Formats: sequence, C-alpha cells, structure tokens
Amino acid sequence: MDTRSKIVNQAAWNPTTLKPVVSGYFDPLLALHVERLEALATELGPLTVVLLDPPDAVLPIDSRAAVVAGLECVETVLLSDGQPAPQARLQFELEDSVLRAGFLQHVLDRKA
Repeated sequence: MDTRSKIVNQAAWNPTTLKPVVSGYFDPLLALHVERLEALATELGPLTVVLLDPPDAVLPIDSRAAVVAGLECVETVLLSDGQPAPQARLQFELEDSVLRAGFLQHVLDRKA
C-alpha cells in the first residue's frame, strides 16, 4: 500500500472531523517517537501528525513525511507551511531537538 496518500499540505487540509493532532520534527524518526505515537493512538485513535521543519534539518521534509505516513497509527501527515500546528495536543518539537542531538552525538561517537 502506498501510504504517501496520507500526506497533505497544511494549507489544503480541511478535515470534517479533527483527529488528535501531534506536531514535531521527527528528524530523524526514532524508535522512541514510534513508541510514543503508537501509545497515543491506542489511547486517542488514529493521529494527525503535523511535520515541522527544524532550523537545520538532517532529512528533507518529504522523506520524513513518507516515513511517518508509513506508520499504521498515523492517519494524516500535514506538511507544515511555516504556521503553528493546528490544535496540537502534543508538541514533540522540544523533545525532538533533545533526541536528535543525542542521536547525532551517538553517530559521531561511533564513527570516531
């Protein structure tokens, strides 16, 4: 199944019923992100994920969107147009920055 159909531009999004919204960078998507999203979906139902761009992205937003859209617990992936996430219940941005820094340091340490 091609899950890219789950990906829409935030400006074009007009849901009839708003699904629980989570925002974050997911750059890169880590196992901890998946665990948190799956736990939220178990509690709240299928999720809408607003994908934001960090100041210094490692991966392009289209690549991150394709990976996040592949998660069964995610119903819709909104590509941010620079606007804040609409009615986000949970914002992963700060946590993402910390996780990403730790992940990148781990990669650099292993490379040394």
